Amino acid sequence: MKKIFNILRKSQDNPLMTSIDIGSSKIACVICSKTKENKKINVLGLGQHASIGFDSGTVTNAEKLSLCIGNAISTAEKMAGISVNDAIIVINGGQQSSEIFSSEISVAGNDISEWDIHRLLNNAIKNASNDNRTILHAIPIRYKLDGSTAIRNPLGMIADKLYAEINICSIRESALSNIARVIEKNHIKVKKFISSSLANGVGCLLNEEKSLGAIVIDLGASTSNVGVFLDNCLNYSFEIPIGGNHISKDIASGLATPLMDAERVKVLNGNLFSSYNSFETINIPTLGDDPSNLVQKVSSGLLNEIIKSRTLEILELISSKLKSSNFNHIAVTKVVFTGGGSLLTGLSEIASDNIAKHVRIGKPIRLQGMPDAAFNPFFTSLIGSIYSDLYFKKTYTENSKFIKSQKNMGGLYKIYQWLETHV
Repeated sequence: MKKIFNILRKSQDNPLMTSIDIGSSKIACVICSKTKENKKINVLGLGQHASIGFDSGTVTNAEKLSLCIGNAISTAEKMAGISVNDAIIVINGGQQSSEIFSSEISVAGNDISEWDIHRLLNNAIKNASNDNRTILHAIPIRYKLDGSTAIRNPLGMIADKLYAEINICSIRESALSNIARVIEKNHIKVKKFISSSLANGVGCLLNEEKSLGAIVIDLGASTSNVGVFLDNCLNYSFEIPIGGNHISKDIASGLATPLMDAERVKVLNGNLFSSYNSFETINIPTLGDDPSNLVQKVSSGLLNEIIKSRTLEILELISSKLKSSNFNHIAVTKVVFTGGGSLLTGLSEIASDNIAKHVRIGKPIRLQGMPDAAFNPFFTSLIGSIYSDLYFKKTYTENSKFIKSQKNMGGLYKIYQWLETHV
């Protein structure tokens, strides 16, 4: 029995941690090491590449996306001086959603163990099963013993019945399967999938914010992902199918300029204060074949009105979704923005007027060895996913693929689980 435990334990002890964040505008990869003594995380390598063949969580060109991922991994490996064979995969888009399920089991007056928690979670997972969706996470929000008041951790307590409310986060099955195939083309084994909403919260929220309540909004290229944190766990998450690319397209359409130039002028000259330098003019390339009319002069005020209009739409959609989910009381208290779209000048001010009293821009946890360029909202979910291993010990989380592998292990897995709890 002890030998079995040692073998399984050894396979899990990997000092290297790799994460890949797949988005619609960029692919990012980080390779880290973790010391066993103090669990200190050091960044060894970081790579990124423009994303091609991926949009709103859907693989649109597997070959091109595979090359982009491979380039990001290769850059990180060269910087680290090592090669990797497995990784945590951050999932953006894919029609992610979450729903709270209740679950109850009998423990017959015994001490509550890890195995009881597993049974409780599996009950909720069975109730949440859907042929078209894959479960990413099963996160207990609160427990109750024999109908008592809510508690955070029931382990070691005595009860006849154990009850829990569990946040089941899921994703469209086909979206996840296609991402997994592309990853495997680069000879990388998927260690686990993690929702960007969970990774962002882990990556940029302060401990008090996770405890007292905060909303994390990741303004990505094609989607805006929202995570509601309370009592140190992800209570609810959803996505809005609108992001920074939609703002760029609005600029391109409204000002008759190529999309690449629209993106550039948004980043360099965009401001959510529509009156800011409103009379200042900007030279912008124009569409057409006439060489005499290649550049047009556009007022900053017009540009900023276009940006503001779409941004307000995103905020209104998020606010409406939060109100219908009964989590708006958290949103009006604290909102943290992250992702590339959070770099828009004036976002905090406009959000304070339209969605929350207290707003800030979230940056990732600064790790030792992390380049200064990575201390940027672009990398919040990437760094947060590395910290997820530590976070998961507090809020139990599983991927459905991992659950299936457990079932396939049969009795051996049960032995391992018992040893994990009792040895």
